[in-house]
Amino acid sequence: MTATKILIVEDEQLQQRAIARVLQSDGYETCVASDAVAAISTAVHERPDLVLLDLGLPAGDGALVLKRLRNLPATSVTPVIVITGELVDDDRRLVLSGLGCNIVLTKPVAPEQLIRAVTDTLGERHAHVEDVGQR
Repeated sequence: MTATKILIVEDEQLQQRAIARVLQSDGYETCVASDAVAAISTAVHERPDLVLLDLGLPAGDGALVLKRLRNLPATSVTPVIVITGELVDDDRRLVLSGLGCNIVLTKPVAPEQLIRAVTDTLGERHAHVEDVGQR
């Protein structure tokens, strides 16, 4: 059986490595992208089971990445968890409903919150969490 692959789209390398370490220690395979262009290319080529997407990215923002992923046949139904530093209520509603995001996590995200959000989104648990980062 192949490990579940998660694409981490994060421009801050320390955050990128920390997220990858948490996911890998829980048995997930990871791949990374540091900007919007690489995020789309990597998602199409790697076909991840899930995308973790930071909204503040160089070379285009995360919201544009999410829109593009939703419009590409290879990634149109790939679940996406947004991880962001700050998100006002109007932006949160837009990301959750208008763009097809599954969950929004607010940084900093504790390892157990991240794993819970990932397993919930991938359907490995029955509970659906609307906003794990706000708990």
